[in-house]
Amino acid sequence: GRRTVTDIEADLYGQVWVGTDDGILSYDATSRKSIPLLSEVSSVTNGHKVLFIRRYDKYGVLVGIKNKGLFVVNLRYGSVQKINHEERLEYEKCICHVDTKDNIWIADGISSFKYLITKTNYLHIPDIEGYDHIQQIDLLQNGLLAVSSDDVFFTYDPQKGRICDIVDSRNSLPVQLVDSNGFLWLADKFGTVKKYKTDDKGLKVQRSYIFKSGVNYIGAAGDGAVLVFSGDNNVYKIDDDDIHNVYTIKGARSLPVADSKTDKIYISRPLGETIEYSDGSFVQSDIAINSASCILTARDSSIWYGTYNKGLVHLIPSTGERIIYDEASHIVDSDIKSLIEDNYGNIWFSTSKHITKYDISH
Repeated sequence: GRRTVTDIEADLYGQVWVGTDDGILSYDATSRKSIPLLSEVSSVTNGHKVLFIRRYDKYGVLVGIKNKGLFVVNLRYGSVQKINHEERLEYEKCICHVDTKDNIWIADGISSFKYLITKTNYLHIPDIEGYDHIQQIDLLQNGLLAVSSDDVFFTYDPQKGRICDIVDSRNSLPVQLVDSNGFLWLADKFGTVKKYKTDDKGLKVQRSYIFKSGVNYIGAAGDGAVLVFSGDNNVYKIDDDDIHNVYTIKGARSLPVADSKTDKIYISRPLGETIEYSDGSFVQSDIAINSASCILTARDSSIWYGTYNKGLVHLIPSTGERIIYDEASHIVDSDIKSLIEDNYGNIWFSTSKHITKYDISH
């Protein structure tokens, strides 16, 4: 049917966005040919009145949708994210201005204008079709993300926005480690741990180890050595391909979490007690971490840890401040699976279906 045009805007890449009373159209500014919309954009906008479209952030387009709210299309990663959940844009018409700090000014022509501080630190990497239940991410030495899901293990190039190597992991556990020498370690359901070499040519198995009681966790022990937490509560150290039993965990405990920057491994116990592996031995920790699923010491010496369904926690030792980021602060999902820091100091974290970057530049 015939659509009524409500707004027109061009993005950084020369793509023209046309808002209508029934969704969005997109065209190439040079050829004037229609460009197919990303599936995420179509699902959000189709059948809805677009009130306005504006450039937003360096790589984004802001879309205002009647009765739905404000959405940012990230052109670099092809993702769509809702911002300012309180504003639903329940107007028949609306004008919008985005200032130099990416704050939003809107007015409906009847009441006073609204000023929305909407800048977000989160950059959501879109769902990778077919790869649900992401369990863990790591950063390889070649700059790729190593991602474990329920069905496959794959590497992802964040600069090119594409998947590289794919390994069938239907018999694998969501247990992986990138050690200080750049080797990737993966464990399967049958107690087999495989050590992979990672380079520009892809992944290649270097060595396999078998643990009859199964494997719960793999962590770095420093100097290239690796700790394997087995199903019988024993901890084994693999050093120069030799295996030694170095510790037995007594009593109830949570799964271990490792800090990839300090090589410390933490185990939460009842009543807030925390045990840590540091400098070759297990000792009582000064840090209390509750229900931690992953932990990271950032380059500024602050500590980040993810939790089960309670979001992301940022500890600043110099001030004692504890900051919690959850769905109220626009995180897509509060069930954090893993954490890494990239070469620029940004914090990446994954949930079961999402990979998100916390951009420190904002």
